[in-house]
Amino acid sequence: MLLDYQIRYGMVSFNTVERECVAAYQREKQNVMKFIEGLPGRVSLTLDTRTSREGLGCYVVITGHFIDGDWKPQQRKLNVAMVPNPDSESALANAVLRCLSDWNLEGKLLSVTLNHPAAGEAALQSLQALLSVQNAVIFDGQLVRGSCISRTLTSIAKELLSACGDLVSKIRDSVKYVLTEESKELMFLDIKQQLQMATDKNLRLADQNHWNTTYEMLLAASELREVFSCLEALDPDYKEAPSMLEWKQVETISSVLQLLVDAANLLSSSSSSSSSTTPAALACFHEAWKIQSQLSRLAAIGDPFIDSFIGGLQDRIEKYIKECILVLAAAVVMDPRFKMKLVEFSFAKMFLHDAPTYIEIVGDGIRQLFWEYKVLHQLDEEKADPKLGINVDIMEPRRYPIKSELDVYLDETLLPRVADFDVLGWWKQNEVRFPALAKMARDVLCIQVSAGSAESLFDTRCLPKEMEYGSSVKPETVEALVCAKDWLRRAAAAAAGGDR
Repeated sequence: MLLDYQIRYGMVSFNTVERECVAAYQREKQNVMKFIEGLPGRVSLTLDTRTSREGLGCYVVITGHFIDGDWKPQQRKLNVAMVPNPDSESALANAVLRCLSDWNLEGKLLSVTLNHPAAGEAALQSLQALLSVQNAVIFDGQLVRGSCISRTLTSIAKELLSACGDLVSKIRDSVKYVLTEESKELMFLDIKQQLQMATDKNLRLADQNHWNTTYEMLLAASELREVFSCLEALDPDYKEAPSMLEWKQVETISSVLQLLVDAANLLSSSSSSSSSTTPAALACFHEAWKIQSQLSRLAAIGDPFIDSFIGGLQDRIEKYIKECILVLAAAVVMDPRFKMKLVEFSFAKMFLHDAPTYIEIVGDGIRQLFWEYKVLHQLDEEKADPKLGINVDIMEPRRYPIKSELDVYLDETLLPRVADFDVLGWWKQNEVRFPALAKMARDVLCIQVSAGSAESLFDTRCLPKEMEYGSSVKPETVEALVCAKDWLRRAAAAAAGGDR
């Protein structure tokens, strides 16, 4: 506020403020650079697109995600790139390439997740080619996620609300009827009081651009259905009360939306908090499986209303699971409570007769990934002590006669399934026992499944959030402001003992 006052009354010029902000950014960048240079593992990037206020292209906010030496999840905004034509084949790849160069991350990139809805196949292939060059030994560039989980959840919600549009509109009209006139609302509240309704829900109109508010509207209306029925009997002007069958259908819609809302909130928390004990990819597997299982149960009921929409929802969640199957399953395997056992069990439920194929894909992928990390670990040991040579057997894992770290880990008894289990804490304690596998776990468990901001989590428009700075601010100054704000906030939180 003091700065605003000084600028407004001419005490400090805009150019002076701009120079000071950029200088502060450069100073803080050195601290972040030292921190990143000391990281023991690889970095996963998320790309969040933001529109410019004047419609002059867009900004790409690039955030790095990693697990530090103390096995704590960390993230830092690294770059904000102005991209005049974000849909071009090489625009996003060039932005990532600049980020890697700026932060000396060449060879340390593991995965890229983006939320740009218009990113075409050519743009994704360009990113995959970049990842393959930057990190050829790890899955040859396969870890590029073009669709983040938040957009998948939103697409499922949109399809559900569109398929049930007439019923949702009827509920909206009833809520609107009550809330648009004070006398109607007072009558509604009076009936609610007389009926001694146990619910604390209150009616509210949904914002049609945010599907979670539609869920809240439907849930509240459903719990107050008796009040609507009494209102119809007492108010001659209210003639469109939903029938008992329609209220039952609203319950079904609400139950599906609740699954999606709960998943979105949990995944947002897992992605944004360094205090979360559940890595994002691990949480995503459980939530995606839960959604798929619930949709399958609904489909088995054989209700005509459910049948009218359930197939499309199942297709969307199953498509996401199949596209991300290796990332999600690898995170589960790295949880000592589940390992391959949960993969085998859940795949049998999800994929039925195709389950063996997908189990084999995951099993082979995990082993391939482990042997790549085994080689990298051996190279690191050789650098530390040149007297050590690479064991030739390591380069030929199929002939390796001794049990590998991975086999030992998988063969050990599963840990009890306790809530709030600290997966990263377990790997920290067992890093000496499984040195190569721990390197793999560190990287796999930092892969992100969502790239969107918390503000856009439930946005049905699937539009990038608008950048808060106008064209009068230079792109390099925008980068300085956005990144420095993130760094200083995290530094202050760390000093106070909170999230970093």
